[in-house]
Amino acid sequence: MSVPEVFAEPTELPETEEGALFHANERLRRTASWLLVIFGAIGATLLTGTQLSDWGELTGGRLAAATAGVALGLIGLMLAIIGTVQMLPLQLYTTSKLAALPPGDPLRTEIEEASIFLPGPGMPTGVDDLPQVADARYTEWEQADRTFWSVREVNHGTAAERAAKVRVAYAAKRLERVTSVGDRARSHAQFFALRRIYHDTALPMILFGAGIAAAGIALFAWAAHPAEDKPPAATSLVRVDMSGLDLRGVDFGSADLTGADLSRANLTDAKLTKATLDAVIWTGARCPDGARVVGTLRSCDGNLATD
Repeated sequence: MSVPEVFAEPTELPETEEGALFHANERLRRTASWLLVIFGAIGATLLTGTQLSDWGELTGGRLAAATAGVALGLIGLMLAIIGTVQMLPLQLYTTSKLAALPPGDPLRTEIEEASIFLPGPGMPTGVDDLPQVADARYTEWEQADRTFWSVREVNHGTAAERAAKVRVAYAAKRLERVTSVGDRARSHAQFFALRRIYHDTALPMILFGAGIAAAGIALFAWAAHPAEDKPPAATSLVRVDMSGLDLRGVDFGSADLTGADLSRANLTDAKLTKATLDAVIWTGARCPDGARVVGTLRSCDGNLATD
């Protein structure tokens, strides 16, 4: 009669899948793995952005802001990655490790309040006596099994053999129940420990790092892509009657004065070099350089310079 796998030494039992708790642990760890991939991709995108931006053309405050943005983004991503990595290691607990938890430890309290320990003869009452009870049940089963084989060699097929076999089954059942309690205690410990890491350390660090990274990326995007300076729209003064007006020193910029009436206007020191002056009426006007349109001077086209 071989020892069933479930009856292996209680203090060395392998981890078991305890339903929802096991899957909750796995989901948290898978989520952490995907977060690592996402944060790594964001970091790679940020570094690539430094190559595709107008970094080499930045100067002064824009260059300092872009550099600070990249540094903040990378620091934030690093913090988020550190927080995420803390959820990846599998938290392993043995019954002896659980029993060694000090009174008042949050993990011990969570386990003791999880209704894991079932009442009954030969059952552990808490994490303190779980290792001793598990070892006692294993010893009980081992002794019953050895007795069974001894009886069978001498009294094969007799009532004594059948009684010894019943004692083995009874001891195995008691061991199975204690082993199940130990498995559940370890699964709860893994879940509670991972949850505590997530809420107390990982999540705050991830959120803080993500916030810093977002601020850094936004700062870099603003600094590395300055808005292009657009020339002001040309003012339309087409066919406007400005005859006789005092326009000394007026800066017309790139205004469109096509067909405008500037007869007898005083344009001394006015800035017209960039303006559109097609078909302008100049009769009697004083040009920007002080010349007057009279006689042979028909327009101010050659007298626009004010120096």
